[in-house]
Amino acid sequence: MPIDEEGMLPALLAAALAEHEPDLLFVMPSFHNPTGRLMSASRRRRIAELARQHDVAVVEDLAYSGRIGSRGKLPPPLGAFAPRAGEVLTIGSLSKSVWGGLRVGWLRAEEPVAARFARHRALADLGTPVLDQAVAVRLLPHLAELEQTQARSAAPRLRHLTGLLEQSLPD
Repeated sequence: MPIDEEGMLPALLAAALAEHEPDLLFVMPSFHNPTGRLMSASRRRRIAELARQHDVAVVEDLAYSGRIGSRGKLPPPLGAFAPRAGEVLTIGSLSKSVWGGLRVGWLRAEEPVAARFARHRALADLGTPVLDQAVAVRLLPHLAELEQTQARSAAPRLRHLTGLLEQSLPD
């Protein structure tokens, strides 16, 4: 879907939902990959409304929510605007906000949905290493602080890379 400065365009999304009648809508409202755009709270609310009107399940990917580019306080997740619990399945990852080697993700869903995912996950692999899970549990209470530290340390590298790109690829 095309996006603007506030994120996905609701009018185009509404048309696509009506025309294609999809079963699933995948969104990256925080630090959209590859644009880096942050979806506004009003746009998140409108997309949640459209998904409800068209009876479309939503997967909200918040893996990049704590990265640089979030420019301060983030709007509430899309799931906060869903009229009923369980209308938005939210996923995230500690590998983006804490450390790339910590391959631990998370899922926020109603219990029956989360249990179904867990069963499928168990069939697909042997599971996440116990040590990684233990580290993740210890880090979660400090996640906001860790994300801020990551953002501060990455900001100079981003400015340097942006300058190089502007110099080498001005158009």
